[in-house]
Amino acid sequence: MERDLELAKGQALCTIILQEGGNQMKHTTNRTLIFALLMLLSAWPALGATYHVKAGGNDGLDGLSDETAWATISKVDRTAIRGDTVYFRSQDTWSASSGGAVLKATAGVTYDGSTYGSGTRATLQATGELEAMVEIYVGDVTFRGFNVDGNAQVTGGIYVGTHAPTSISNVTVDNCVVHDNGGPESIPTKYYYGIHVGSVMPSPTTVSNVTLTNTTVYNAGHEGIAVYPTWLYPNNKVDGLLIRNCIVHDSAHWGGIAWGDGISITNEADNVTVEFSSSYNNFRGITVATSAVHTGSPHNLTVRYSIIHDNTVAGIIFLCPSGITGDGSFYSNLLYNDGKHWQQEYAADILMSGGYDFTTSTFSFYNNTIYSTINEAAAYRYAVWIGAWGPIEGIPTINFKNNIVYTGSYTAIRDDYNNLTHSNNLIYRSSGASDEHVYNGTSLNRAGVLTWELSARNTNPSFVGGTLPAGFAGTYGTDMQPDTSFFAITSGAALRHGATLGSPCNGCINGAGLSAPVVRPQGAYDIGAYQKSRTLLPRP
Repeated sequence: MERDLELAKGQALCTIILQEGGNQMKHTTNRTLIFALLMLLSAWPALGATYHVKAGGNDGLDGLSDETAWATISKVDRTAIRGDTVYFRSQDTWSASSGGAVLKATAGVTYDGSTYGSGTRATLQATGELEAMVEIYVGDVTFRGFNVDGNAQVTGGIYVGTHAPTSISNVTVDNCVVHDNGGPESIPTKYYYGIHVGSVMPSPTTVSNVTLTNTTVYNAGHEGIAVYPTWLYPNNKVDGLLIRNCIVHDSAHWGGIAWGDGISITNEADNVTVEFSSSYNNFRGITVATSAVHTGSPHNLTVRYSIIHDNTVAGIIFLCPSGITGDGSFYSNLLYNDGKHWQQEYAADILMSGGYDFTTSTFSFYNNTIYSTINEAAAYRYAVWIGAWGPIEGIPTINFKNNIVYTGSYTAIRDDYNNLTHSNNLIYRSSGASDEHVYNGTSLNRAGVLTWELSARNTNPSFVGGTLPAGFAGTYGTDMQPDTSFFAITSGAALRHGATLGSPCNGCINGAGLSAPVVRPQGAYDIGAYQKSRTLLPRP
């Protein structure tokens, strides 16, 4: 009530000043008065309130301090408006069992669960079946520092734009943990995601300029992060999404196997970037897909400086039953040991399914390190498999350059129909020189690789070794790097034998997250995700 009264006073004041300004303009052209009016109007949106919410609070108080904090989210919903910030006490929990979400965002409001209090993150918890615990169906929202706990209920996590009645933009989700929203362990029969971005509404709706940062998703009900405008209505899209420093693992577990995707990018999802993120112990690490009915394809997709490992079937997979007309780049990533269950017939770190029409799509794989020494698939085991189960239709361009592909007891690359446009790769199978390294309709041993690709290298890449990386350490923009240097190279054929690719593919996973990013030297690219640090001599 008090807030509404103050707003009414402010609006009345603006009206008076406008009227007075008009009179003055008629007689004296008072520029000072008009300037003052403009300054007041420009400052008005910044006059947001700061509210506090805690267990044991009192909705009858003003909420402006810890001593007068509110108790309920319903009070927040009734009161907070654009420009406001709401602090939830970090050691407390709010829950809901029915009737919608635990929290429904209001346009222009910042929700903060980690700044106020003595805990780590405020908890929003499901105690029954909800479509989503957090609904962000409006724009200009920041949602930061919450523990979004599904509590083993069948419920969604954080949904952005899912039921937005109109297009929305400018949403940030930061420093959150979303988990256990799949119900008791069972085969997932409902599509409940950890985080969902995209519209399912019948009217054309775009969800744009969304940022997901520093967030962990695990034990999701279906997919960890689903970037998925529905196929039911062809004019919905996502346009502009950054996923940075996020961890997604153990999606939809049943019987000891993950059946859900870590990150799924489906249909008209344009300008999506995944970087400095980890996806592991999922069914598939990152899926690029179209639905059964074609409603658009991902365009300008970028996956870079990420670690994708120990997924059941694939690290990166393309599944496009309605075909795909998109484009994207995958560079300076680490992929290793995707194929972790013998129950599956096939597995690969990178897999492109055949039988689908890729028309004139362009997808590029540059400077990745692909390491596959554990693949427990029952029949088909590869590090890279292009055209699985049939030829890729259309005339796509699939660039494959400057990659290290290292395997143990199985074939490194299978490209039955010669879809790859390839050069400057290091391909090595440690089991022996006479074993099949590449299959392109003909079985090629280590010597045959040099015929298949004249610029290839085929000796051991000489990784530093030690402990395989699980994710990243440090802070983005300061000192972020993989948490171990297993895949670093200090000697061997990978050094200085890569093709020069230029921007934006001239970074490296050991240097792109630093305060002073490392750029691959012009004309002296190392093969793989790492670039060896060196001092360059000045040109004569």
